[in-house]
Amino acid sequence: MSYSWLPKAQIRVETGTRELAFPAPPPKDSTLFDAKNNEHTEPDFSDKKQLFWINEFSAPGAIG
Repeated sequence: MSYSWLPKAQIRVETGTRELAFPAPPPKDSTLFDAKNNEHTEPDFSDKKQLFWINEFSAPGAIG
């Protein structure tokens, strides 16, 4: 029996005027974080390139 896991992480910051999420898309991408958009706020573990989410912390099988 073996197990695997796919961690995802997101950091949110409230600036008083709007909520930001990191990691943000590259500067050439004009997508703004929307706290009401489930694609921005809910992790999709099947999407490895989901905007506003750290999708992989290290290469599969890496130790440490």
